Amino acid sequence: MAVCINQLTHWAAEDLRGTDTQGYDYQHRGLTAQQADALRGIVAEAQGLGRDQAAQVVPERIRAACTAIAGPA
Repeated sequence: MAVCINQLTHWAAEDLRGTDTQGYDYQHRGLTAQQADALRGIVAEAQGLGRDQAAQVVPERIRAACTAIAGPA
């Protein structure tokens, strides 16, 4: 799960910063389709929030998404 959290944290920061990674698909980013779907939702939600609120919400959403992706232990 730590790998998922690290990947989504990195790519969420890149997307929210506006880094030009538009040519990268989820495979170029090293993500699974589930991770890419979660990332899109997290970034979309964060873009609708203020910077401070997004900084609190994004880590929570990433952890929840990675937990859901990992499934039951």
